[in-house]
Amino acid sequence: MEIKLTPEMFEAANWGPNNVGQTWDEMKQNSDSRICSIDPIPFEGQVYIPIQTGYRFCIAQFDENQKNLGSHTYYDWRSTPQMCPLDPRTKYIGLCFGGIGDVNKISQILGGGIIMSNYPTLPIVKDSSGFEYAEGMNLCRGIIDGQGNDFGSLGNWAREFKDDTSLPTGHYARCTCKVKPPELGQWGVYLRGDKYKETFVYGAPMTFSIYVRASREITFYMSVEFAEANKHITVTKSWQRVDFSVICKRNPDSISKTAVCFYSTNWNIDDYIDLSSPMLTFGTKVYPYRPNPADLVGGGAYEHNC
Repeated sequence: MEIKLTPEMFEAANWGPNNVGQTWDEMKQNSDSRICSIDPIPFEGQVYIPIQTGYRFCIAQFDENQKNLGSHTYYDWRSTPQMCPLDPRTKYIGLCFGGIGDVNKISQILGGGIIMSNYPTLPIVKDSSGFEYAEGMNLCRGIIDGQGNDFGSLGNWAREFKDDTSLPTGHYARCTCKVKPPELGQWGVYLRGDKYKETFVYGAPMTFSIYVRASREITFYMSVEFAEANKHITVTKSWQRVDFSVICKRNPDSISKTAVCFYSTNWNIDDYIDLSSPMLTFGTKVYPYRPNPADLVGGGAYEHNC
């Protein structure tokens, strides 16, 4: 379920007392630098708030009678939006945003809404550098669509989308080479990164994984452009999941169109590579595939979510 947030739902206000049994109106105070939701927002499951990097917000939690539970969650997003674990008794939430002051900015900052689903609760962890992230959350959001707009090729490739129920998503993209690469060329296919710039954090450990197979056994490079790193892999005609843990070496503004590229000089005409179920997470651990929260409720999934 996705709830669209509009300026009409917010007012200039601050979060004041946080006492058990209070209503949202009793908690709010006047403010010129913060905004709050006017009314508590009905809530169920887990909440995913796609706020842009650099803004702060708090979530007040209320029971079925809209009475404050006395617990609250505070976030200072220095990184990508994440799933927010809340009290299981919560039936309504109140939102308070700091450093804004203008309710008309809410659509721009939030991307239009908050998303609620039964996505599993993910622990918030902190690495040795102090970087915090939701453990195991997939940052790839419907990364391949029906027109190939989040998917490209270096050279001349044909793209089509197929079903396979053995895969986590049930779908895959088939990319077929139509022109033999030059001897010194390195042609291949890539997943785009320019639509997901807010996902990348300079210096953060990140792990990319994807299901892949080819028309024949072939060795090529999996190049993770935002980490300036390559991994030599051999793919066969059977599905296998490949992964690569890296350190992000690009600031969000310098992320290029090519996020992850599979390239080789060994492609022949009519060779193909199949790709499915991409996953990008913070940290160095490889997790079982799960979709991005937005994909579960239609907020990020495309016609073909491979």
